[in-house]
Amino acid sequence: MKTKLQGKIALVQVLVVFLVMGIMGYINYNDSKNGIFGKMEEESANILARLSNALAVPMWNYDKQEGAKLLSIELLNEDIIAVAVEQEGELWLAMMDNGEEEASEVASLEELDQEIGDVYMKKEAPVMHGEDELGLLRLYYTDTAAMRELRGEMRQIVFTTVLMGVILTLAISVVLHFMVIKPIKNILRRLRDIAEGEADLTKTIEVLSKDEIGEFVGYFNQFIHSLRELAVNIKESGRKSLVTGHNVQQQSENAGQASE
Repeated sequence: MKTKLQGKIALVQVLVVFLVMGIMGYINYNDSKNGIFGKMEEESANILARLSNALAVPMWNYDKQEGAKLLSIELLNEDIIAVAVEQEGELWLAMMDNGEEEASEVASLEELDQEIGDVYMKKEAPVMHGEDELGLLRLYYTDTAAMRELRGEMRQIVFTTVLMGVILTLAISVVLHFMVIKPIKNILRRLRDIAEGEADLTKTIEVLSKDEIGEFVGYFNQFIHSLRELAVNIKESGRKSLVTGHNVQQQSENAGQASE
């Protein structure tokens, strides 16, 4: 019992629980991923609109110093690795995050591409001054911060999945023990006693449920009752046979004495 049914139930139970929790964890991970990168997309649209409007005056006045201040402020966002502004197809101003407190200016787009390498995404928007298009604003995004946040979410999901899996496994084990394993063990113990000739046929197993296990226990109790009645009938038949044999012997003795 312990090495067969209970072990199989425990194995299936663990597999099912952790499979379900794993699926839920995967769904939560995807939700977190979509939420993090969806938020980045949404914020990029707001940043493009705000910065393109703010750059209109500096570009109109050809004030690169003011433009550099605006770009440096946006580079405080850990998702943005670089910002470039083009005017009439030429680079007007480009700055990148160099990992230090202040952003650094880049002389050309070629140098910028070489420095930042592959990026997660690029977002563009025209810089307008009234009806005039002054240039093109381009934001370069990295997924480093997003992936770091996602890894933190993943660790939390794994921890929660394992913890909930262990709790559910223990809870289901306790329930199965009292509802399935224990009643079956009681029946097995009684059957072993019957097989070894040591059973007390006056005792029955208490029915604690009305499910299939309870029905099984009920039929087992009926079986014990039938065995008890059979034993009583056999005992009564034996007693009657003894009485009948004694009477026959007595009659034979009486007949012998009469013939003498």
